[in-house]
Amino acid sequence: MRNNKLNYVIVGSFVLAMIFGLIFSIAMLTGRTGATDKYFAVYRNVTGVKFGTQVLYEGFPIGQVEEVTPVAEGSKMSFRVDFTVVEGWRIPEDSVAKIAAPGLLSAITLSLNAGKSEKMLEPSSQVSGLEAANVFAVVSSVADQISMLAEKDIRPLLN
Repeated sequence: MRNNKLNYVIVGSFVLAMIFGLIFSIAMLTGRTGATDKYFAVYRNVTGVKFGTQVLYEGFPIGQVEEVTPVAEGSKMSFRVDFTVVEGWRIPEDSVAKIAAPGLLSAITLSLNAGKSEKMLEPSSQVSGLEAANVFAVVSSVADQISMLAEKDIRPLLN
């Protein structure tokens, strides 16, 4: 007759090992395993920025967006974007955090462009923010201007 208690211990140990392995794998995939420093930037428009948006430093991934918080300033609304970067990462004081999409179909990123300052930002400080240019809004604006030009300047000249 086989020992049932030994079988239960072996199966239970295997199941526990697999659960710990799953938790470890998920932690490694999410990238939330190391120490980080917090920074923030303020924007008027945060289209596409949300928790988990990748933070790049000159194209190199160094962190992610943690939180986007609306801030009322009188009659205007702005948004505070809190993000974390790898602990000890040196960000020059005159760096700019730009909301960008590297390609037409690529995901939105928070791209830090390194400044030339010798002085580095302290963790928990503000990085200057720059909104992304909306390509569709620019094309629409140019189309409106061409339409207005055709209506008011060219037609009377042709008549």
